[in-house]
Amino acid sequence: MKRVTVVGAQGYVGRAFCHAARAQGIEVFAVSSRDGTGLDPVTGLVGDRFALPTDTDAVLYLAQSPHYRELPRHAAHLMTVNCVSAVEIARRAAEAGVRRFLYASTGSVYAPAFTPLAETAPLQETAWYPLSKILAEKALALFRPALDVCALRIFGIYGPDQQDKLVPNLIARLRAGQPVTLQANPSDPLDRGGLRISLCHVDDVCRVLFSLLKIQTNLPDVLNLGDADAIDMRTLVTLLAKRLGVIPDFLESTAPRTGDLVCDAQRLHVLVRPQFRPMAQGIEEVVDRHEGRV
Repeated sequence: MKRVTVVGAQGYVGRAFCHAARAQGIEVFAVSSRDGTGLDPVTGLVGDRFALPTDTDAVLYLAQSPHYRELPRHAAHLMTVNCVSAVEIARRAAEAGVRRFLYASTGSVYAPAFTPLAETAPLQETAWYPLSKILAEKALALFRPALDVCALRIFGIYGPDQQDKLVPNLIARLRAGQPVTLQANPSDPLDRGGLRISLCHVDDVCRVLFSLLKIQTNLPDVLNLGDADAIDMRTLVTLLAKRLGVIPDFLESTAPRTGDLVCDAQRLHVLVRPQFRPMAQGIEEVVDRHEGRV
């Protein structure tokens, strides 16, 4: 693999991937709506300036609508970025003879459950965001066999310099002395740790992406990308608080949670045998960067 086109190159994962790829001598063609080279920021459609460079080996589609929390008001923009434009770029990639197309889907496509979520688990199509990803997955699969398309159902991502996501938001709450609410498991009274979630450090995610881009065999239509070693909210907050040097305050919600978000990563481990850093180590790195210690 010599050349990769990254759509959404200025997003959180995109920046990390491009930096790591260039460090490994991989040529990256980075496009982004932020600099006018990628999707149109207003319509979400493929911009006039977008063109796949010749001899592109693979396309990594990481573009995300910035309006994913403003629904249904911006549902059309969400659908365009997550589905329509992904299909259009995949079409161009297939016609250009690109070998592989990796699409960033999400672990939230799965219906709520308290068991690890395998690729065959039931999906939820009753919310805008997961529906947009599910539709894209199904449409992109139709490009096979001309294009080796794989939709990566990525579970939670964390890392240094991340903003407005789970871990940085928890740090902000702890710093402000605000309580963190835990929801019980309605079928297990001993489960008092709150939501269990598979979290992956962004650097580990990038290493998995490299492995999937380089693998010679065709990839499955969909593939979970996440750490099967999940963590519950109580443990996560306790790790953060310890590194911050504060005492956490927990509240137990009267409303139980409907499920967890735990990745079944068996298919991923068969393909690339990923290595995920321990949460305690990753949290130390994130907090130290957040606090200006490194």
